[in-house]
Amino acid sequence: MYLAVWLAMPRRRALPPPAEDLPTDLAPLPAAIVPHAHDTPLDREFARSAIWHASGNLSHAADLLGTSPPRLANFVRSDPYLQRETSHARQLLADRAEAVLLDSLADENTRLDTAKWLLERRGAERGYASPIKQQPTAVSFQGIGPAQGTKGALQVRWESDT
Repeated sequence: MYLAVWLAMPRRRALPPPAEDLPTDLAPLPAAIVPHAHDTPLDREFARSAIWHASGNLSHAADLLGTSPPRLANFVRSDPYLQRETSHARQLLADRAEAVLLDSLADENTRLDTAKWLLERRGAERGYASPIKQQPTAVSFQGIGPAQGTKGALQVRWESDT
């Protein structure tokens, strides 16, 4: 019941990676999505193909296989080979995103915004990261200690300018 409802839900499809980025030995995906019965075992090679076609996104890969994301995630978690394949597919997606950033840096219209965005996220070692919103300005300690002969609690409190 859950699987049929989940498969019927509308969702946005991810663009598949370019064919040249996919491994050449992938098993062909089914032409039509057929819901996988929960007691039917998932096929390792079909799961690998779906993971690559979904760029490592397990929800999209589950859609391609006709199963639920939690079921596919558990299947991948139990198989080190599929874990590595998922990681490789995600790395390829990150490489493609970085290529888009490089293209954007070369474009006169988007260069400044892209440079700011990139430096805020990857330029911390050069001092370009966004500042922390709230930093402690003082520390105060309160409590009764052993010097007074009684036991008590120590309270640490951060004071800030805001």
